[in-house]
Amino acid sequence: MVSANGVGPPTAPTTPTNGVVDLHRFRVVTVAERAASVAWRRAAHQRFVAVVGAPIWETLRSGPSAPCCRRLALVARVLVGLRPRRRVATATVVRQALRLRRNSTLERFAVARVAEHIAVPGRAGVTATASAVRAMGVVLCVLDSGLSSCACLWDVVGDQTPTEADLSEFLWRSALDDLVRP
Repeated sequence: MVSANGVGPPTAPTTPTNGVVDLHRFRVVTVAERAASVAWRRAAHQRFVAVVGAPIWETLRSGPSAPCCRRLALVARVLVGLRPRRRVATATVVRQALRLRRNSTLERFAVARVAEHIAVPGRAGVTATASAVRAMGVVLCVLDSGLSSCACLWDVVGDQTPTEADLSEFLWRSALDDLVRP
């Protein structure tokens, strides 16, 4: 379930009313904060700085994370919906998809740089790129202390409450293992 405009965290049954704490949201954010350990934050930050470049990364980090994360989540959704041929290079497919979107140049450049570091071609590579983009959004939100409004996190978990181990595995794999060293 997604918000009414299709962007961001779900709003229907999970929106708190009359000051009541939303337990699902609280549990997911708590699990995500534990899964995004200090070691992961440091490693993912260093990897994304190396992949997208320090100036781009610092510009992404300089503003509030929520708008940037929402734009990254939209790009990831577009990538997940693609059906590329088997042997097409991931970076080529992603660049073509980004041309059709009217995203900020900064996010497009960052996503294209991430796609260049995915070694798997075709559908698997595009899916890995979408996961890495979502992990990048989670990193930005974690560093900005904005996990409760992290669109990338909510796209990953959906309506489920993931276990810490599952979310931790996703974060490590997407932000570190799937990206080939620059």
